[in-house]
Amino acid sequence: MEFLVGRNGDFDRMAASAVRSAKRELDYGNSEIVYVAERHVRNIAELEQYYDRVEVCSEAANSHFKAAIQTRNKAMVERSDMVICCIEHNFGGAYTAVKYAIKLGKKVVNVAQDQV
Repeated sequence: MEFLVGRNGDFDRMAASAVRSAKRELDYGNSEIVYVAERHVRNIAELEQYYDRVEVCSEAANSHFKAAIQTRNKAMVERSDMVICCIEHNFGGAYTAVKYAIKLGKKVVNVAQDQV
């Protein structure tokens, strides 16, 4: 099982941390946290100490730099069976990615909707 994450916001970091904790506590050996970068990564050795794998999204790396994150998010959605997000507004990159996931029929869990 792959958990695909970016590093463009607090939720990305919290999600990676939660998966790391669950893997450690549950001894869940058949999963990995994959940091999917939108561009070449300079500090890959440092990142590989935290993530199980680091990869560059080729579609995003070959796109215009202003579209790289959205392109990476789209590729991650296409690769996923489920999308877990924290969307509180109906705008922005995460919102656009979730709309795309819904269009593709992916299961979407918005943790912001479960908060009171």
